[in-house]
Amino acid sequence: MFTISSDAARQLLGTIYIPSATLAVTGTSNRVADQSAWTVIVAKSIQLTGSPNLVINHNYGRLLRPGPRRRRR
Repeated sequence: MFTISSDAARQLLGTIYIPSATLAVTGTSNRVADQSAWTVIVAKSIQLTGSPNLVINHNYGRLLRPGPRRRRR
């Protein structure tokens, strides 16, 4: 298990890659990663304890290289 325990983890820019583990996020009424342009989480499971507000943004336009493209139908 990997844990993020903070009342001030406002930026988590990048990728958290733990495909065979649990990501635990703990806190009390705090926002987590809300000021990040983008965050990718690859985990077996995500466990929220307390009352954290985990925000997963996907503003790939802020990347230096283009992000994933959507397929046209």
